[in-house]
Amino acid sequence: MTFGYKPEQTAQIAQRLFEEGLITYHRTDSQNFSAEALAEIRAYAASNNLPLPPKARTWKSKDSAQEAHEAIRPTHLEQRNAGTDDDQKKLYDLIWTRAVASQLADAEYSVNTLTLAAQDGSQPFVFKAMGRTLIKPGWRTLTAKDAAEEPDPNDTEDSEKQSDENGRVPALGRGTQLHADSARVLNKQTRPPNGYTQASLIKKLEHEGIGRPSTYPAILKNIITRNYIDDSKKILRATDLGILLIDALKGHFAFLEYDYTRSLEQQLDDIAEGKAQYLNVVSSIDDQLKKELALLHIAPQPALASNGSAPAKTGPAPPLGSLVCPKCKQGAVKKPNGQNFYGCSRYREGCNFSISEIIAKKTLTPKQIETLCVKGKTALLKGFISKQGKPFEAYLTLGEETDWKAQFHFETSR
Repeated sequence: MTFGYKPEQTAQIAQRLFEEGLITYHRTDSQNFSAEALAEIRAYAASNNLPLPPKARTWKSKDSAQEAHEAIRPTHLEQRNAGTDDDQKKLYDLIWTRAVASQLADAEYSVNTLTLAAQDGSQPFVFKAMGRTLIKPGWRTLTAKDAAEEPDPNDTEDSEKQSDENGRVPALGRGTQLHADSARVLNKQTRPPNGYTQASLIKKLEHEGIGRPSTYPAILKNIITRNYIDDSKKILRATDLGILLIDALKGHFAFLEYDYTRSLEQQLDDIAEGKAQYLNVVSSIDDQLKKELALLHIAPQPALASNGSAPAKTGPAPPLGSLVCPKCKQGAVKKPNGQNFYGCSRYREGCNFSISEIIAKKTLTPKQIETLCVKGKTALLKGFISKQGKPFEAYLTLGEETDWKAQFHFETSR
């Protein structure tokens, strides 16, 4: 979070700066400036003796980038300070500094790496030390530390890195022998990753190709206001409600998966760019969601009619005889109307057992499904088709050891 601001607050401050004409359009993830802006920045840097590279800097765009607008920058570069309050002034200064610094020369360092080898009996040890000294500040002429970057608490490598200017290590000749005053062996264990901050969570979403600059604040606001996430401290914590929700939906709805959301974002971008039709995209999403929702209605509890009697039975097909769900031992295994899978009637209560009617292009009979669920193994079945298009025969097994997923079993001849 820049200056400790939450994403929604940062977006609001940026909106005010934009409305006041101080910065360009801020709801963009473009990393490149217009040709006019590049010329203006380079002219400003040259007139103020700031180090410049031979050519203006440009960056390859991400596949998911929306670049109808250029990168955020001050509208008037000569206006070094702007804003009506401290918050606006801080954010404007950050935008101005990053815009100019992004076009300056690289910072250059003198790097020295020292490798030491030691021997303790038959146990060899190798130690490495690296130091670097800033020679030419380049873009760091404007800022020694980029205030817009917050360390990622989940980046263990970043947390173990030394600072940029971590001093010098002595330049020793090859074969130099040194005597250690003392030594000790530390037994360290890996630690679980830290929780996310709001800023590092947005960084993760960006890395996964999920969301856009204009939607990140809304995403954070939604999961917090709906009490899925507790933000009372800097590190976010999933609430019991959030954990329960994910446990109930995961594995049953595609929209919880990164790939699905990433693909959907791309399809929406394609609609905006005229590469895809709105109805085609939305109808496909609707069809998939309907299939996934079908299991939610496997065994609806019948509501009593006004006279107190149960209504006529409608809806899903009846269960396979008196078959009991092999996973929860309570619900009944049923097949929703029009679907090609069977599932547990206690889906609403959290049982996620389901089994496809079609496996390796072979359609199983209700009797085969029943045998598999009751006995945990079918007789030898023929008619399966491999990915290479070859027919094969196998047993099907089902059990807790496979997380109640049907598996092929091939018995070798004695």
